[in-house]
Amino acid sequence: MLSHALNNSMMTTYSSHLQSYLNFCKLHDFLLEPSTDMLSFYIVFMAHHIKPNSVSQYLSGIVSSLKPHFPNIHDIWNVLLVSHMLAGIHKLCRFTGTSHKRVLTEDDLNLNLMSFNSSNLDDLLMVSIIFTGFHSLMHLGELTVSDNEAKCSFLKAIL
Repeated sequence: MLSHALNNSMMTTYSSHLQSYLNFCKLHDFLLEPSTDMLSFYIVFMAHHIKPNSVSQYLSGIVSSLKPHFPNIHDIWNVLLVSHMLAGIHKLCRFTGTSHKRVLTEDDLNLNLMSFNSSNLDDLLMVSIIFTGFHSLMHLGELTVSDNEAKCSFLKAIL
């Protein structure tokens, strides 16, 4: 019953975290059984590929997925070496700063409007999505629906 407590979106995310761990083990010829050293190596490896803040989220998903097979994984995750490794990558990478795209301006909207074909329904739909998002300060996730049905949950939008 507990395995069904997470919604489909969360299960899909956790399985992708587990896949990254499995690929890491395969790439480095490591055993799948987690150990303190294994998790610390994984932390350093992933810190080179994703944001340091996301590494702890990945570990959480891996621990959740592997707990039925390795009941002591929580103890391994709580060892000082692992927590110090996480703290170390946060300190090492804290000066990276936030990166974001250039802010959309009204000139960009006018350029968009002129570049689309007004007789094409798809182009008109795209222009309407862009203008709606701009004028109502919406995020892309609020304007679109994922193609992956496992990640769609209309309950999240309602609650």
